Amino acid sequence: MDTVNLSSRSYTSFTGPHSPRYPAPDVARGFMLLLIALANVPFWTALWTEAPEPTAIGTVWESVRGALVDQRSYPLFAMLFGFGLVVMARRRVEHDVDSVLEANRAYHDSLPEEGRAAFVAAVREAATVDARKMVRRRGLWMVLFGVVHSLFFSGDIIGAYGLIAVIFAGTFVRRRKVTMWVVSLLVILISAVLLGWSSRLLLGGPSEALDAATDPTAASPMAFMSSPWYPLIGLYMWLIATPMTVLTSMALPASFLGAWIAGTDLLTHPERRRGTLIVGGLAGLAVATLTWASLDALLDGAQMPVWAIVLVGPATTIVGGLAGACGWLALLAAFAGGARADGEPLTGVRWLLAAVGKRSMTAYLSQTVCFGLLYGGLAMSGAKAPDTALMALSAVVVWGLVAGLCAWLERAGRRGPFERLLRAAVARSARRSRLSELAVPSAGAVAGAPTEPSAAVPDSPAGRAEVSQPRPM
Repeated sequence: MDTVNLSSRSYTSFTGPHSPRYPAPDVARGFMLLLIALANVPFWTALWTEAPEPTAIGTVWESVRGALVDQRSYPLFAMLFGFGLVVMARRRVEHDVDSVLEANRAYHDSLPEEGRAAFVAAVREAATVDARKMVRRRGLWMVLFGVVHSLFFSGDIIGAYGLIAVIFAGTFVRRRKVTMWVVSLLVILISAVLLGWSSRLLLGGPSEALDAATDPTAASPMAFMSSPWYPLIGLYMWLIATPMTVLTSMALPASFLGAWIAGTDLLTHPERRRGTLIVGGLAGLAVATLTWASLDALLDGAQMPVWAIVLVGPATTIVGGLAGACGWLALLAAFAGGARADGEPLTGVRWLLAAVGKRSMTAYLSQTVCFGLLYGGLAMSGAKAPDTALMALSAVVVWGLVAGLCAWLERAGRRGPFERLLRAAVARSARRSRLSELAVPSAGAVAGAPTEPSAAVPDSPAGRAEVSQPRPM
């Protein structure tokens, strides 16, 4: 079995094989998966028909989760995804351009200045097209991964981000800012209207409709989790939820925000702005908490004017969601710091979080397996439904077990199995490179020798796979 000794070398970079890698994105992904576990674990209460007994600590935790986890973790997921796509595409383009120019240096140097510029532009355009195709292939495979995952967990999010990559591959690769702004504002508007309408239902205090919607004993698609038909039901729910997530949630705007961050030094050199990141991070989490407090008060029966009620939903999900995600990302970047000048690897908690972050898809899918085995076994044994605090504790334990697996893989110098699978699938599904269509005279042709195309970039999937791809998940 081929392995890559990742732990013994310096933390490799997004920008080249011999440059230090910036740890902040991986550290943030690792912590993000803890937030995802805390956000996802309530899903499994649907295995029970009776509601758990409320507890004081459970009530406190629900408030903390609402303020800092729910609708905050997935925008963080999306920002890191968008950041990763842009960095991956940029690195791919630069690698391919450098490879072609190096292989055809004599021909390039023989051209007049205008000819050199035209040649470089043609190579860069071909490399950009190849990068766009790579991002789209990656997205298609992520959608397929999401289909399979939905058979076990209908709340899968991999498919939604894969769909974003498929539809907006060119937007990410070429960083079309106008398109990002227009699409983001449109999605935010749609989301605000839907959330405002939902908040309007709360006029006069909590309604019977709201009580029914939050009653775990009420008839809902989740009640079919114990049915042998659940895999098909989960897939059906996923097929509806995935495009709706792209159209109405903050996944797409947050992904575009991550693409913008990729053009800054906020994650590549957070040590330059550590104070600003800490202050901004705390402010973002404060905004997230305040917006949740308004919704919590409304759910508790607080009287508010109509306009305030209509704004509660959009404020909590849109403003609070994006602010909370940005707050977490800023604090995590400040905690991770920049690449070390001496090339030393990370240590301690940073090392553990980065080990998880570099295997985020494996960690995410492993959490579903652990939760399914744990709560499926409890439900089948006749145990009572656990309260929210106990479920939160189980989420931390599950994340810890998965982190242990990732740490073992890091020590062994191995990528996560699902990262390997996705990487291989993307590489093997590649078609002929656009760069190979450039019939560039070889160095011999410049000196009068017969003209032959230069094989600057390998066309085979195996050759293309050698271009390292940062993991946007």
